[in-house]
Amino acid sequence: MTEKNSILSLKNVSIGYKQNQDENILLKNLSLEIENGKLICIIGRNGIGKSTLIKTISGMHKPINGNIFIDGIDVHLAPAKILASKISMVYTDKVDAENLSVYDLIAMGRYPYLSWLGILSNNDEGIVNKAISLSGIEKLKNRNITTLSDGERQKAMIARAIVQDTSIILLDEPTSHLDISGRLDVFITLKKLCQQENKTILLSTHQLDCALQFADEIWLISSDQEFISGHPKDAIITHAIGTEFNSNHLNFDAESGVFRYHYQI
Repeated sequence: MTEKNSILSLKNVSIGYKQNQDENILLKNLSLEIENGKLICIIGRNGIGKSTLIKTISGMHKPINGNIFIDGIDVHLAPAKILASKISMVYTDKVDAENLSVYDLIAMGRYPYLSWLGILSNNDEGIVNKAISLSGIEKLKNRNITTLSDGERQKAMIARAIVQDTSIILLDEPTSHLDISGRLDVFITLKKLCQQENKTILLSTHQLDCALQFADEIWLISSDQEFISGHPKDAIITHAIGTEFNSNHLNFDAESGVFRYHYQI
């Protein structure tokens, strides 16, 4: 049975992909209960399976075995419209559209709830405007999306996920193309959504500094395909981060939660 405060449940899930007749398994027999209102950051080296895990939870990829439930509904058996009311996904790819305003882009997130006419009700418009406010992009709403910076566009995409009104928001490397200020803005927005709107947010990231500062929980996928989870300050996490990322020129300081660089020229 899923605990009452759990929104997302993974039961003996193995993820990976098939190549010809062979199965390449990245994670085996993963069982987790995820509470509502948590910001969870998935970290690990390139190619280790972070994106595959995100896409499997979203329903885009089928698990090799096991089941994933949201509110007791199997993600990979649910009709598309039902799933769209449970999970929203934020992509890093640029939106391929012209002559579309930021407001119109964000309003597209209401599609699971609209009739075939696609007309926004007063309630829908209120939800769109609230998402714009939560994302801090009021001044952008009438701009054409082609005029936005990468950071502004990412905030607009997060706002679109908010108006989809799902309990869970998934993001795959949402800050990969952003400068340090843009990265910070995105993490602050996501943390605010968890705290103020009780959203559960899972994201994969290489921004370990932001993950350690903002996450309620860290999921680390190690190079030997071990899954390690815990609070950013838990000894099991700080030790695992050091083991995974330390090198001749880089050392993770568990007490301060930052990396120290040491090199000679």
